[in-house]
Amino acid sequence: MLERQGMKFQEIFGENVTLEIDDQTVKEAQALIDEDGPFSPEAVSDRIVDAAKAFSGGDKNKLGLMRGAIEAGFKASAGMFGGKLLEISYKTYDLIVEKLDAWENED
Repeated sequence: MLERQGMKFQEIFGENVTLEIDDQTVKEAQALIDEDGPFSPEAVSDRIVDAAKAFSGGDKNKLGLMRGAIEAGFKASAGMFGGKLLEISYKTYDLIVEKLDAWENED
């Protein structure tokens, strides 16, 4: 979207710039977060849980550490956006918790 307007992300930080979002950009963004999109809550939560499992070496004893790190990451992100995230972020977080719970309860 920025490139279409002749801008770069680095150029707009700290400046009062109004961005226009065209219909094509809206459609592309929606496709990315739709149910089958690479940034859907399901897809992102899968990647985060897979990373947590990998970082823990598959050791469920480290699950508390992984949960704490994920929660801290979401809190830090919310802080960067004035204390509140978009609804999609909370859906993603809820799915992460569900998937970690399921992993914890696996035999």
